[in-house]
Amino acid sequence: MRLTTKGRFAVTAMMDLAMRQTRGPVTLAAICDTNLELARKTAAQYGVPACYADAGEMYREAGLDAVFSYAGRTADPVGQPLPQRIGGFGGVDGLRAYLVQEKITHVVDATHPFAAQMSRNAVEATGSDIPLIALQRLP
Repeated sequence: MRLTTKGRFAVTAMMDLAMRQTRGPVTLAAICDTNLELARKTAAQYGVPACYADAGEMYREAGLDAVFSYAGRTADPVGQPLPQRIGGFGGVDGLRAYLVQEKITHVVDATHPFAAQMSRNAVEATGSDIPLIALQRLP
């Protein structure tokens, strides 16, 4: 598994995933931060081969096939360098159906702490066959 991360604080989560991975080797392939010097420093610190200041460039060069999914309550989402999906899934069954239909291989739960139900749905919908990474915010 090759991973990229947007924002230097996500490096901790990616390193944790790499250390706990049981389905084969994990490589942190790139780091992206709007402060390129910080990205370079972090990349050097963790032995990451590539760093970027532009997430779109990082995703394109990595050949990443991904989608940003927002809740239906998100009125005006911030533009992203990847396709966006807006709206609910209709619970666990709807999320699971979406993951299977779209052939989603990994899920990153970066929801707001108030979206606890969505996080629980992600755990149940991914089961044991789709890896789930949950990013948590510090209090």
